[in-house]
Amino acid sequence: GIQQITIEILDAEGKSIETWTLKQPFIKSAKYGDLDYSSDDLRTVEMTVRYDWAECVTKDPSGTPGTFFEKS
Repeated sequence: GIQQITIEILDAEGKSIETWTLKQPFIKSAKYGDLDYSSDDLRTVEMTVRYDWAECVTKDPSGTPGTFFEKS
């Protein structure tokens, strides 16, 4: 099976600000949008993924890994 899935959250400039790594994932369901050969539009695929556990690495505005969120 799949060992891991990595999801990167990007800011408005396309820089990675958060990285999620899903461990031991499996696809629970997938819905495919309509495919139209007469159009160059993107196709939407909705997926539900289950996983055993996850890691999240956030980056501060300078790009340094760590936690961007502060305790109040």
